[in-house]
Amino acid sequence: MDKSPKPPPPGGNGSNFASHTVTFATNGGSATATQSIANTARAAKPADPVRDGYAFAGWFADAKLTAAYDFDAPVTANLTLYAKWVDESTSWTDLIFSFFICCACP
Repeated sequence: MDKSPKPPPPGGNGSNFASHTVTFATNGGSATATQSIANTARAAKPADPVRDGYAFAGWFADAKLTAAYDFDAPVTANLTLYAKWVDESTSWTDLIFSFFICCACP
Protein backbone atom coordinates (compact mmCIF):
# COMPACT_ATOMS: atom_id res chain seq x y z
CA MET A 1 0.00 0.00 0.00
CA ASP A 2 1.41 3.38 -1.06
CA LYS A 3 1.67 5.70 1.95
CA SER A 4 3.30 8.61 0.16
CA PRO A 5 1.49 11.90 0.69
CA LYS A 6 -1.06 12.78 -1.93
CA PRO A 7 -1.59 16.35 -3.10
CA PRO A 8 -4.84 17.86 -1.84
CA PRO A 9 -7.72 17.78 -4.28
CA PRO A 10 -8.30 21.00 -6.22
CA GLY A 11 -9.80 23.49 -3.82
CA GLY A 12 -8.99 21.34 -0.82
CA ASN A 13 -7.43 24.20 1.10
CA GLY A 14 -9.25 27.06 -0.61
CA SER A 15 -6.24 28.32 -2.56
CA ASN A 16 -5.96 25.69 -5.29
CA PHE A 17 -9.23 26.42 -7.08
CA ALA A 18 -8.78 26.66 -10.79
CA SER A 19 -11.87 28.88 -10.84
CA HIS A 20 -14.42 30.54 -8.60
CA THR A 21 -18.12 31.19 -9.01
CA VAL A 22 -19.49 34.73 -8.85
CA THR A 23 -23.24 34.74 -8.24
CA PHE A 24 -25.41 37.84 -8.68
CA ALA A 25 -28.35 38.23 -6.28
CA THR A 26 -30.57 40.74 -8.06
CA ASN A 27 -32.93 41.33 -5.11
CA GLY A 28 -36.05 41.34 -7.27
CA GLY A 29 -34.42 42.50 -10.50
CA SER A 30 -33.96 40.70 -13.80
CA ALA A 31 -31.76 37.62 -13.77
CA THR A 32 -28.00 37.98 -14.17
CA ALA A 33 -25.92 34.95 -15.17
CA THR A 34 -23.30 33.55 -12.80
CA GLN A 35 -19.68 33.77 -13.86
CA SER A 36 -16.89 31.24 -13.57
CA ILE A 37 -13.71 33.19 -12.92
CA ALA A 38 -10.14 31.88 -12.97
CA ASN A 39 -8.34 32.25 -9.64
CA THR A 40 -7.12 35.87 -9.20
CA ALA A 41 -8.82 37.01 -12.43
CA ARG A 42 -11.44 39.75 -12.32
CA ALA A 43 -15.20 39.36 -12.65
CA ALA A 44 -16.77 41.13 -15.61
CA LYS A 45 -19.29 43.78 -14.66
CA PRO A 46 -22.58 42.52 -16.10
CA ALA A 47 -25.23 44.66 -17.75
CA ASP A 48 -27.34 46.43 -15.16
CA PRO A 49 -30.40 44.41 -14.17
CA VAL A 50 -33.82 46.08 -14.36
CA ARG A 51 -36.69 46.25 -11.88
CA ASP A 52 -39.98 48.07 -12.38
CA GLY A 53 -40.22 51.22 -10.28
CA TYR A 54 -36.56 51.13 -9.21
CA ALA A 55 -33.22 52.44 -10.43
CA PHE A 56 -30.21 50.14 -10.18
CA ALA A 57 -27.65 51.58 -7.74
CA GLY A 58 -24.77 49.10 -8.11
CA TRP A 59 -23.38 45.75 -7.00
CA PHE A 60 -22.43 45.25 -3.36
CA ALA A 61 -20.23 42.66 -1.68
CA ASP A 62 -22.51 42.27 1.35
CA ALA A 63 -26.23 41.56 1.78
CA LYS A 64 -26.64 44.71 3.91
CA LEU A 65 -25.53 46.74 0.85
CA THR A 66 -22.84 48.72 2.67
CA ALA A 67 -19.71 47.74 0.69
CA ALA A 68 -19.75 48.51 -3.04
CA TYR A 69 -17.99 45.80 -5.05
CA ASP A 70 -14.82 46.74 -6.91
CA PHE A 71 -14.77 44.93 -10.26
CA ASP A 72 -11.02 45.65 -10.49
CA ALA A 73 -10.40 43.37 -7.49
CA PRO A 74 -9.09 39.84 -8.17
CA VAL A 75 -11.49 37.01 -7.34
CA THR A 76 -9.89 34.56 -4.91
CA ALA A 77 -12.98 32.73 -3.60
CA ASN A 78 -16.59 32.04 -4.53
CA LEU A 79 -18.70 35.11 -3.88
CA THR A 80 -22.18 36.53 -4.15
CA LEU A 81 -22.77 40.11 -5.22
CA TYR A 82 -26.00 41.88 -4.27
CA ALA A 83 -27.95 44.43 -6.33
CA LYS A 84 -28.94 47.68 -4.66
CA TRP A 85 -32.08 49.49 -5.79
CA VAL A 86 -33.41 53.02 -5.31
CA ASP A 87 -37.16 53.57 -5.39
CA GLU A 88 -37.96 55.81 -8.36
CA SER A 89 -41.35 56.87 -7.00
CA THR A 90 -39.79 59.56 -4.80
CA SER A 91 -37.72 62.13 -6.64
CA TRP A 92 -35.55 64.91 -5.22
CA THR A 93 -38.06 67.42 -6.51
CA ASP A 94 -40.83 65.70 -4.54
CA LEU A 95 -38.71 65.68 -1.39
CA ILE A 96 -37.73 69.36 -1.67
CA PHE A 97 -41.32 70.41 -2.43
CA SER A 98 -42.61 68.39 0.56
CA PHE A 99 -40.00 69.98 2.82
CA PHE A 100 -41.07 73.52 1.91
CA ILE A 101 -44.76 72.74 2.19
CA CYS A 102 -44.44 71.02 5.58
CA CYS A 103 -41.48 72.62 7.26
CA ALA A 104 -40.56 76.01 5.80
CA CYS A 105 -43.76 77.89 6.46
CA PRO A 106 -44.99 78.53 10.05
